[in-house]
Amino acid sequence: MKMQCAVTKGLLLTAMLMMPMIVSAEAGKVMFVFGQAWLDDAGGTRHEVVKGMSFESGDHFSTAANGRVQLLMADGGLIALRPSTEFVIEEFSYAGSDTGTSDSQDRSFFSLVKGGFRSITGAVGKKDKSAYRVRTPVATIGIRGTDYDAVFCEAACEPDNTGLYVGVTEGMVVLTNAAGSLELGPGQYGYVADEDSAPEISADGVDVLAAGMASLGENEEDDAEVQVAVAITGTDVSGQSASLIEGIEVQASQSGLVGFAVGPLATAGHFKNVTSGTGTSILMTDAGDLVNFSGAISNNSQGSSNVASYGVGSAENLDRGEDAASGIRWGRWANGSISVLIGNGNSTDQDLGNSSLHWVTGPVDQPTPVLPTTGTANFTLVGNTNPTDNAGNVGTLGSASLSADFDRQTVDAEVSLSMDANNEIWNASATDIALDNSDATFGGSFDDVSITDTTDGSVSQGDGSLSGFFTGDDNGNVTGAGFGYSLEDGMGTSVTGAAAFDADESPGGE
Repeated sequence: MKMQCAVTKGLLLTAMLMMPMIVSAEAGKVMFVFGQAWLDDAGGTRHEVVKGMSFESGDHFSTAANGRVQLLMADGGLIALRPSTEFVIEEFSYAGSDTGTSDSQDRSFFSLVKGGFRSITGAVGKKDKSAYRVRTPVATIGIRGTDYDAVFCEAACEPDNTGLYVGVTEGMVVLTNAAGSLELGPGQYGYVADEDSAPEISADGVDVLAAGMASLGENEEDDAEVQVAVAITGTDVSGQSASLIEGIEVQASQSGLVGFAVGPLATAGHFKNVTSGTGTSILMTDAGDLVNFSGAISNNSQGSSNVASYGVGSAENLDRGEDAASGIRWGRWANGSISVLIGNGNSTDQDLGNSSLHWVTGPVDQPTPVLPTTGTANFTLVGNTNPTDNAGNVGTLGSASLSADFDRQTVDAEVSLSMDANNEIWNASATDIALDNSDATFGGSFDDVSITDTTDGSVSQGDGSLSGFFTGDDNGNVTGAGFGYSLEDGMGTSVTGAAAFDADESPGGE
C-alpha cells in the first residue's frame, strides 16, 4: 500500500501549506487511533499517531488504508479521519471564550488533500461561521451548521467520478469555488468535479460516502512504509444466523496442538484447541489450504466424549495465508455449510449462515514445542483472518500484539479492529493470561473490551476471550504463535477472528 506524505504531493499540496499559519498553543488532542497513521509536523518531522498526543497548526495527518483517527479540537470540535486520508491543520486558534462572542483571532482552518472525514463543528465555527473552512483541491467547504461528511476522490470513486462529495447530517454547508456556490441542508449531497466546475446536487453522494472510501487512493501496493502485516480480502457473508450444534463444545485435546476454531462451533468461553495427533486430523491440499481438521469434543447432554472431524464442506475457504518462518496457516470458512462427523458415526451439516468459522493452525506433524521457563519474547503480526460478526459483516483487523513472560508464565495481548458496517471500532487488551507450559498454550479473558461508535465518539464496554498456542522446537526455541479471539458487546453482537505471529527472537534454545 502506498501513502504519500505532504512533501511528495506536488504543487497542489505545496500551495496549501504555504499560507500563513499561527504556530501556537495546542490545537487539539488525538482521541482515538485505529490502524496506521502519521503526523508530519510543521518542521517536517514524521511521528506515529498515538492516542492522547497533541497537535498544532501546521500539522499534517496521514492515515493508511486501514487507518482511522479521531481528533478533538480545543474548541470542542470533532474530526474523524477516514482511511487513506491526508488532512492539514492549516490554522487553528481559540481564545476559549464562553461568552458566545467571537475573538477576532479565532480560526478553524483546515485542508483536505485526499480521502475523507466527518466534522462536528466546535465553538469557533458556531460563534463565527466565517472563522471555519476546509479547503480541498476543487472547492472550499464553509458551514452554516454543525455536522457533515466529506470525501475527495483522487482516483475514481463509485460511480467512477473523481472529485469532492459532501453530505450534511445537521445544519447547512456551503461549497464554493470560482465557478459557483451551493448550499446543502440536512440529507442533501453535493458534488464538485474540479475547480472549474460549479458545485451541484449529487444523487451519487450517499453511495460514495457510505462506501468507506474503498477507492480513494492511488495505487498503494508498493510503498513499504505503509505495508501492514494483515490479510485483507474481505468478502461479504450472506445467509441466516447460525446456532451451535446442540450439546457439543470443542474441548481441549491431549497434545500436538496445531489449531483453533473460532465461530459457530464455539461460544466466547469455549473455543479450544484442535490436535494434530499423528497428522491425520489435519488435512490440507497441495496448495496448503485447510479442508478438514479434527479434535476431541464432548457431548454435554450424554456426558460422553468423541473425536469430531470438521470439514469445509460446501463453504468457501477465505482469508487463507501461511507464514514460512513458523509454518503457521490461517483462514476462514464462510458462505455455506460445514461437515461435522463425530467419531461415533453420527454426522451433520451445519449451515454457517451469517457466521464465519475462523481457524489458525501450526505446522502439521510437528510435536508440541518445549517452552523456556525464563526470559521474555515479543511477537510480530504476520497474518490474520478478517474479523466477522454474527450479522455477516466483515471488518478489518487494524493491529494485534502478543508478548510472553516465561518467568511469570503469562502472556499479554491486544486486538484493534474496525467493523465499518456498524461504524464501530473494537479494542481489546489482556494482561497476565495464564500460559500452560505442558502443551504450549494460553487462554483467558480480555481485561478490557471497548467499542467506539465512530459517528459520535461514544464508547461502550464489552467482554471477550482469547485462546492460543506457540510453535517451536524441543530445545526451547519459540518460532511463532497463533490465537483466536471472540468479543461481545453485551447487546447481542459478537465478533470473532484469528491472528498469527512470528517471534521477534526466542529467549531459549541452543
